[in-house]
Amino acid sequence: MASPQPQQEQKSRVDPKPRLNDGGLSAVQLKNKKKDRHYVWVSMEGDAVNDYVYLGYEKEKFAANAFRDGEDITSKGHVLMSCPISVKSEIDASGWAITDGYERRMVSKKQVVADTMRGISARPQHVSVESEIGGLEPVR
Repeated sequence: MASPQPQQEQKSRVDPKPRLNDGGLSAVQLKNKKKDRHYVWVSMEGDAVNDYVYLGYEKEKFAANAFRDGEDITSKGHVLMSCPISVKSEIDASGWAITDGYERRMVSKKQVVADTMRGISARPQHVSVESEIGGLEPVR
């Protein structure tokens, strides 16, 4: 009879460090924000900054009276960018229009499969119910 093999020791799980996402840095709060502008923190890695410039965002600079006169405002590998609220509204509207178009092509409201995230509950195609009063019409 073969001798039992010793159990291998399980390695502890190693999760990657949390990564800051574009849009907001929880450790950095903005003061003196202009109410007519939308602000985002954008990663300086890759083409993210160029993508935001294409959308109409501009890099924010330190004020003329600041210690770092005219330099980009950066923090933790991100640069602060902003655009007028009207531009942000246009970006959102066009994005939702595209998403709604995808939605119309992908999802049929008449489908039997449930999709509760979209408010579609599963129901049979034909349901016949009889009651004491009499028969009811099929639910479609």
